[in-house]
Amino acid sequence: MYDSSNRKVFVIGFNKCGTSSLNYFFNKNGLKSLHYDGGNLAVNIERNVRQFKNPIEGYEKYRCFLDMECVNSREFPLVEAYKFYREIYRWNPGSKFILNTRDVDKWVRSRASHSNGRCLDWYKYHYGINNSERIKEIWKIDFYQHHANVLRFFQDKPNELLVYNIEKDSPERISDFLSDIHQFNDLEMPRSNATKKYENEDQDS
Repeated sequence: MYDSSNRKVFVIGFNKCGTSSLNYFFNKNGLKSLHYDGGNLAVNIERNVRQFKNPIEGYEKYRCFLDMECVNSREFPLVEAYKFYREIYRWNPGSKFILNTRDVDKWVRSRASHSNGRCLDWYKYHYGINNSERIKEIWKIDFYQHHANVLRFFQDKPNELLVYNIEKDSPERISDFLSDIHQFNDLEMPRSNATKKYENEDQDS
């Protein structure tokens, strides 16, 4: 049942687009946030979707969700649960969505070097492609396609989506966008992974 006092926030961009900083920003302002959770968040969202349940069933105590993916596992296939934004939207009316973004070339470089290249290696494993440059090409295509899909879905729901460029935009844009959900008092946001206090897992984004 929809609880208007417990409206959710879903960050539906890619990792390495400031999710660690956003997670820190939300938590320090009292908006209980879940980031990555060792990949379990993504796996459970996908399982719930496949079972025709609310994607965030089991996570009711959280208000905000970020870095919804599972890459570094041989037990599960690659899971990019932020792409279930349509199902999340339908099950959670009144929620707000943030498409976190940045310059695509900088994003590719950051993602490729993440965890000393282990992130790139995991994508090679899941894609079955042992070519770094080809993986990067696929990432760029996926980046543009996901952005286009999100914008198309929300084109008639402009008040429910914020496109937030982590390299250019101020935290005030988030505070204003979520003003009907939560009051933000501290608008300082780090731009690096100096936010381990609120990390659920060592998965810098």
